[in-house]
Amino acid sequence: MKGRKVEMGEKLCKYCNTRMIGGLYSYENTDWGDFSDVDRLTGYKCFNKECSHYKNIEFDEEVQKKVEQGVQLKKLLHRTKQADKSPIKPILISKVKKARTDQDIAPKLISDVLGVTDQRYGAIERNSNTPNVFIALQLEKIMGIDLHELYELVYIPTDLYQKLKILNTDFEVVPGIPEKLELRKQIDADIVSIKAKLKIRRGEIATVIKNGLIEERKINQKTLTTTEQRQKIRKEVDKDKENLKLLAEIDKKSAERVFVRKQIDFLMGKECKETAKQLGLDIKEGDVEKQNFLMRLGYCIDYDNWILVKEKYMVD
Repeated sequence: MKGRKVEMGEKLCKYCNTRMIGGLYSYENTDWGDFSDVDRLTGYKCFNKECSHYKNIEFDEEVQKKVEQGVQLKKLLHRTKQADKSPIKPILISKVKKARTDQDIAPKLISDVLGVTDQRYGAIERNSNTPNVFIALQLEKIMGIDLHELYELVYIPTDLYQKLKILNTDFEVVPGIPEKLELRKQIDADIVSIKAKLKIRRGEIATVIKNGLIEERKINQKTLTTTEQRQKIRKEVDKDKENLKLLAEIDKKSAERVFVRKQIDFLMGKECKETAKQLGLDIKEGDVEKQNFLMRLGYCIDYDNWILVKEKYMVD
Protein backbone atom coordinates (compact mmCIF):
# COMPACT_ATOMS: atom_id res chain seq x y z
CA MET A 1 0.00 0.00 0.00
CA LYS A 2 2.96 2.27 0.42
CA GLY A 3 3.00 5.05 -2.14
CA ARG A 4 -0.59 4.29 -3.20
CA LYS A 5 -2.43 7.23 -4.72
CA VAL A 6 -5.30 8.44 -2.54
CA GLU A 7 -8.64 8.57 -4.33
CA MET A 8 -11.26 11.26 -3.72
CA GLY A 9 -13.06 10.63 -0.37
CA GLU A 10 -10.28 8.33 0.88
CA LYS A 11 -7.73 8.90 3.59
CA LEU A 12 -4.57 6.94 4.41
CA CYS A 13 -3.39 6.36 7.97
CA LYS A 14 -0.26 8.43 8.57
CA TYR A 15 1.14 5.67 10.81
CA CYS A 16 0.70 2.56 8.61
CA ASN A 17 -0.36 4.04 5.26
CA THR A 18 -3.42 1.78 4.95
CA ARG A 19 -6.84 2.97 3.85
CA MET A 20 -8.97 4.38 6.66
CA ILE A 21 -12.74 3.92 6.85
CA GLY A 22 -14.83 7.07 6.70
CA GLY A 23 -17.94 7.53 8.84
CA LEU A 24 -19.48 9.26 11.86
CA TYR A 25 -17.47 8.70 15.04
CA SER A 26 -17.80 9.74 18.68
CA TYR A 27 -16.07 13.07 19.28
CA GLU A 28 -15.03 14.24 22.73
CA ASN A 29 -12.94 17.10 24.03
CA THR A 30 -12.05 16.99 27.73
CA ASP A 31 -11.51 20.76 27.74
CA TRP A 32 -15.16 21.38 26.95
CA GLY A 33 -16.50 20.54 30.38
CA ASP A 34 -20.29 20.94 30.40
CA PHE A 35 -20.38 22.55 26.95
CA SER A 36 -20.15 19.42 24.84
CA ASP A 37 -23.31 18.32 23.07
CA VAL A 38 -21.68 16.70 20.01
CA ASP A 39 -21.91 12.90 19.84
CA ARG A 40 -20.52 12.23 16.39
CA LEU A 41 -18.46 13.95 13.72
CA THR A 42 -17.29 13.01 10.24
CA GLY A 43 -13.93 11.28 10.44
CA TYR A 44 -11.73 8.36 9.37
CA LYS A 45 -10.71 5.34 11.46
CA CYS A 46 -7.77 2.98 11.01
CA PHE A 47 -8.77 -0.71 11.23
CA ASN A 48 -5.33 -2.18 10.62
CA LYS A 49 -4.73 -4.34 13.74
CA GLU A 50 -1.00 -4.30 13.11
CA CYS A 51 -0.91 -0.49 13.19
CA SER A 52 0.50 1.19 16.31
CA HIS A 53 -2.57 3.44 16.22
CA TYR A 54 -5.22 0.80 15.61
CA LYS A 55 -8.70 2.36 15.68
CA ASN A 56 -7.13 5.82 15.68
CA ILE A 57 -9.61 8.42 14.37
CA GLU A 58 -8.79 11.49 12.32
CA PHE A 59 -11.70 13.90 12.07
CA ASP A 60 -12.51 16.15 9.15
CA GLU A 61 -10.53 19.30 9.92
CA GLU A 62 -13.11 21.77 8.58
CA VAL A 63 -15.99 20.18 10.52
CA GLN A 64 -13.84 19.90 13.64
CA LYS A 65 -12.86 23.57 13.35
CA LYS A 66 -16.51 24.67 13.13
CA VAL A 67 -17.44 22.56 16.15
CA GLU A 68 -14.57 23.98 18.20
CA GLN A 69 -15.60 27.52 17.22
CA GLY A 70 -19.17 26.77 18.27
CA VAL A 71 -18.00 25.51 21.65
CA GLN A 72 -15.82 28.58 22.18
CA LEU A 73 -18.88 30.74 21.47
CA LYS A 74 -20.85 28.79 24.06
CA LYS A 75 -18.08 29.33 26.58
CA LEU A 76 -18.06 33.06 25.83
CA LEU A 77 -21.83 33.29 26.28
CA HIS A 78 -21.56 31.33 29.52
CA ARG A 79 -18.88 33.67 30.87
CA THR A 80 -21.05 36.64 29.88
CA LYS A 81 -23.95 35.23 31.90
CA GLN A 82 -21.60 34.67 34.82
CA ALA A 83 -20.33 38.27 34.67
CA ASP A 84 -20.63 38.74 38.44
CA LYS A 85 -17.82 36.20 38.82
CA SER A 86 -15.48 38.24 36.61
CA PRO A 87 -12.65 40.03 38.50
CA ILE A 88 -13.40 43.32 36.71
CA LYS A 89 -16.50 45.19 35.54
CA PRO A 90 -16.87 47.97 32.95
CA ILE A 91 -18.59 51.25 33.88
CA LEU A 92 -19.14 54.56 32.10
CA ILE A 93 -17.87 57.89 33.43
CA SER A 94 -20.23 60.59 32.14
CA LYS A 95 -18.77 64.09 31.60
CA VAL A 96 -21.79 65.46 29.72
CA LYS A 97 -22.94 67.76 32.54
CA LYS A 98 -19.37 68.91 33.26
CA ALA A 99 -18.75 69.70 29.56
CA ARG A 100 -21.94 71.78 29.38
CA THR A 101 -21.35 73.73 32.60
CA ASP A 102 -17.66 74.32 31.75
CA GLN A 103 -18.77 76.01 28.51
CA ASP A 104 -21.74 77.75 30.16
CA ILE A 105 -24.23 76.30 27.68
CA ALA A 106 -27.89 76.36 28.71
CA PRO A 107 -29.56 72.90 28.90
CA LYS A 108 -32.52 74.25 26.91
CA LEU A 109 -30.24 75.14 24.00
CA ILE A 110 -28.80 71.65 23.83
CA SER A 111 -32.20 69.93 24.01
CA ASP A 112 -33.49 72.21 21.22
CA VAL A 113 -30.52 71.41 18.96
CA LEU A 114 -30.88 67.69 19.69
CA GLY A 115 -34.60 67.85 18.99
CA VAL A 116 -35.51 66.16 22.27
CA THR A 117 -37.55 67.30 25.24
CA ASP A 118 -35.96 69.12 28.17
CA GLN A 119 -36.86 66.09 30.30
CA ARG A 120 -35.04 63.70 27.96
CA TYR A 121 -31.85 65.74 27.98
CA GLY A 122 -32.14 66.18 31.74
CA ALA A 123 -32.31 62.40 32.07
CA ILE A 124 -29.10 62.11 30.01
CA GLU A 125 -27.28 64.52 32.35
CA ARG A 126 -28.62 62.69 35.42
CA ASN A 127 -27.52 59.39 33.83
CA SER A 128 -31.05 58.01 34.10
CA ASN A 129 -30.80 57.58 30.35
CA THR A 130 -27.79 57.04 28.09
CA PRO A 131 -28.02 58.56 24.60
CA ASN A 132 -28.22 56.45 21.46
CA VAL A 133 -25.40 56.71 18.92
CA PHE A 134 -27.15 59.42 16.89
CA ILE A 135 -27.68 61.71 19.90
CA ALA A 136 -24.24 60.91 21.33
CA LEU A 137 -22.53 61.99 18.09
CA GLN A 138 -24.59 65.19 18.08
CA LEU A 139 -23.47 65.90 21.64
CA GLU A 140 -19.88 65.46 20.45
CA LYS A 141 -20.40 68.15 17.79
CA ILE A 142 -22.31 70.53 20.08
CA MET A 143 -19.80 70.29 22.92
CA GLY A 144 -16.77 70.22 20.62
CA ILE A 145 -15.43 67.33 22.70
CA ASP A 146 -14.50 63.84 21.54
CA LEU A 147 -17.17 61.25 22.33
CA HIS A 148 -14.62 59.17 24.24
CA GLU A 149 -14.09 62.20 26.49
CA LEU A 150 -17.81 62.71 27.08
CA TYR A 151 -18.21 59.04 28.01
CA GLU A 152 -15.11 57.25 29.26
CA LEU A 153 -15.18 53.48 29.69
CA VAL A 154 -13.17 52.21 32.65
CA TYR A 155 -12.79 48.83 34.34
CA ILE A 156 -12.97 48.53 38.11
CA PRO A 157 -12.67 45.54 40.48
CA THR A 158 -15.94 43.63 40.73
CA ASP A 159 -16.03 43.95 44.53
CA LEU A 160 -15.84 47.75 44.18
CA TYR A 161 -18.56 47.68 41.52
CA GLN A 162 -20.83 45.64 43.81
CA LYS A 163 -20.26 48.24 46.53
CA LEU A 164 -20.89 51.28 44.34
CA LYS A 165 -24.10 50.08 42.73
CA ILE A 166 -26.00 50.04 46.05
CA LEU A 167 -24.89 53.52 47.23
CA ASN A 168 -26.49 56.94 46.80
CA THR A 169 -24.56 60.15 46.14
CA ASP A 170 -24.07 60.56 49.91
CA PHE A 171 -22.30 57.19 49.88
CA GLU A 172 -25.11 55.64 51.93
CA VAL A 173 -26.64 52.25 51.16
CA VAL A 174 -29.93 52.59 49.26
CA PRO A 175 -32.75 50.87 51.25
CA GLY A 176 -34.15 47.61 49.88
CA ILE A 177 -31.36 46.63 47.50
CA PRO A 178 -28.98 44.81 49.90
CA GLU A 179 -31.82 42.51 51.02
CA LYS A 180 -32.68 41.64 47.41
CA LEU A 181 -29.04 41.03 46.55
CA GLU A 182 -28.70 38.72 49.56
CA LEU A 183 -31.85 36.88 48.48
CA ARG A 184 -30.44 36.41 44.97
CA LYS A 185 -27.19 35.13 46.47
CA GLN A 186 -29.14 32.55 48.50
CA ILE A 187 -31.10 31.47 45.42
CA ASP A 188 -27.82 31.01 43.51
CA ALA A 189 -26.49 28.85 46.34
CA ASP A 190 -29.69 26.77 46.29
CA ILE A 191 -29.37 26.21 42.53
CA VAL A 192 -25.74 25.09 42.92
CA SER A 193 -26.80 22.67 45.67
CA ILE A 194 -29.63 21.19 43.57
CA LYS A 195 -27.33 20.82 40.55
CA ALA A 196 -24.87 18.91 42.73
CA LYS A 197 -27.66 16.53 43.76
CA LEU A 198 -28.68 16.22 40.11
CA LYS A 199 -25.13 15.28 39.11
CA ILE A 200 -24.95 12.64 41.84
CA ARG A 201 -28.33 11.18 40.83
CA ARG A 202 -27.34 10.97 37.16
CA GLY A 203 -24.04 9.38 38.16
CA GLU A 204 -25.93 6.73 40.14
CA ILE A 205 -28.13 5.95 37.14
CA ALA A 206 -25.13 5.76 34.82
CA THR A 207 -23.36 3.37 37.21
CA VAL A 208 -26.40 1.05 37.36
CA ILE A 209 -26.69 1.02 33.55
CA LYS A 210 -22.97 0.39 33.01
CA ASN A 211 -22.94 -2.44 35.56
CA GLY A 212 -25.97 -3.96 33.83
CA LEU A 213 -24.22 -3.74 30.46
CA ILE A 214 -21.14 -5.49 31.88
CA GLU A 215 -23.29 -8.38 33.11
CA GLU A 216 -25.17 -8.52 29.80
CA ARG A 217 -21.88 -8.63 27.91
CA LYS A 218 -20.75 -11.61 29.99
CA ILE A 219 -23.94 -13.48 29.11
CA ASN A 220 -24.71 -12.41 25.54
CA GLN A 221 -21.24 -11.30 24.39
CA LYS A 222 -22.89 -8.10 23.19
CA THR A 223 -21.04 -4.78 23.41
CA LEU A 224 -22.65 -1.38 22.90
CA THR A 225 -20.78 1.53 21.35
CA THR A 226 -20.02 4.59 23.47
CA THR A 227 -22.82 6.51 21.76
CA GLU A 228 -25.32 3.67 22.32
CA GLN A 229 -24.36 3.57 26.00
CA ARG A 230 -24.91 7.33 26.26
CA GLN A 231 -28.31 7.03 24.60
CA LYS A 232 -29.36 4.25 26.95
CA ILE A 233 -28.25 6.23 30.01
CA ARG A 234 -29.97 9.37 28.70
CA LYS A 235 -33.27 7.52 28.26
CA GLU A 236 -33.14 6.23 31.84
CA VAL A 237 -32.21 9.67 33.16
CA ASP A 238 -35.04 11.35 31.24
CA LYS A 239 -37.70 9.13 32.83
CA ASP A 240 -36.22 8.99 36.34
CA LYS A 241 -38.63 10.59 38.84
CA GLU A 242 -35.91 11.93 41.14
CA ASN A 243 -34.12 13.50 38.17
CA LEU A 244 -37.36 15.15 36.98
CA LYS A 245 -38.08 16.41 40.49
CA LEU A 246 -34.64 18.05 40.76
CA LEU A 247 -35.02 19.62 37.30
CA ALA A 248 -38.37 21.08 38.37
CA GLU A 249 -36.74 22.54 41.50
CA ILE A 250 -34.03 24.17 39.36
CA ASP A 251 -36.66 25.65 37.03
CA LYS A 252 -38.55 27.05 40.03
CA LYS A 253 -35.42 28.56 41.59
CA SER A 254 -34.35 29.99 38.22
CA ALA A 255 -37.75 31.69 37.86
CA GLU A 256 -37.35 33.13 41.37
CA ARG A 257 -33.92 34.43 40.46
CA VAL A 258 -35.28 36.17 37.34
CA PHE A 259 -38.06 37.77 39.41
CA VAL A 260 -35.61 39.02 42.07
CA ARG A 261 -33.28 40.33 39.35
CA LYS A 262 -36.18 42.35 37.92
CA GLN A 263 -36.89 43.73 41.40
CA ILE A 264 -33.25 44.77 41.75
CA ASP A 265 -33.24 46.34 38.27
CA PHE A 266 -36.37 48.33 39.14
CA LEU A 267 -34.91 49.54 42.44
CA MET A 268 -31.72 50.56 40.62
CA GLY A 269 -33.68 52.68 38.15
CA LYS A 270 -33.28 50.46 35.09
CA GLU A 271 -36.06 50.33 32.52
CA CYS A 272 -38.52 47.53 33.36
CA LYS A 273 -41.68 46.33 31.64
CA GLU A 274 -43.27 45.52 35.00
CA THR A 275 -44.62 48.07 37.47
CA ALA A 276 -43.58 48.20 41.12
CA LYS A 277 -46.91 46.62 42.07
CA GLN A 278 -46.42 43.73 39.60
CA LEU A 279 -42.98 43.15 41.11
CA GLY A 280 -44.36 43.16 44.63
CA LEU A 281 -42.43 46.29 45.62
CA ASP A 282 -43.87 48.75 48.13
CA ILE A 283 -42.55 51.82 46.40
CA LYS A 284 -44.26 54.81 44.78
CA GLU A 285 -43.68 56.08 41.26
CA GLY A 286 -40.71 58.44 41.22
CA ASP A 287 -39.23 57.14 44.48
CA VAL A 288 -36.42 55.41 42.60
CA GLU A 289 -35.24 58.73 41.13
CA LYS A 290 -35.42 60.31 44.60
CA GLN A 291 -32.98 57.73 45.90
CA ASN A 292 -30.32 59.51 43.82
CA PHE A 293 -28.05 56.59 42.99
CA LEU A 294 -24.32 57.08 42.84
CA MET A 295 -24.22 54.83 39.77
CA ARG A 296 -27.31 55.10 37.60
CA LEU A 297 -28.60 52.32 35.34
CA GLY A 298 -26.18 50.04 37.13
CA TYR A 299 -23.18 51.18 35.08
CA CYS A 300 -23.04 54.97 34.56
CA ILE A 301 -21.59 57.44 37.06
CA ASP A 302 -21.21 61.23 36.89
CA TYR A 303 -17.67 62.57 36.57
CA ASP A 304 -17.79 64.60 39.80
CA ASN A 305 -18.97 61.55 41.75
CA TRP A 306 -16.26 59.46 40.08
CA ILE A 307 -13.63 61.86 41.44
CA LEU A 308 -15.07 61.30 44.94
CA VAL A 309 -15.03 57.54 44.42
CA LYS A 310 -11.37 57.64 43.40
CA GLU A 311 -10.51 59.64 46.50
CA LYS A 312 -12.60 57.50 48.86
CA TYR A 313 -11.54 54.10 47.52
CA MET A 314 -8.10 55.05 46.17
CA VAL A 315 -8.89 53.92 42.61
CA ASP A 316 -6.05 54.44 40.11
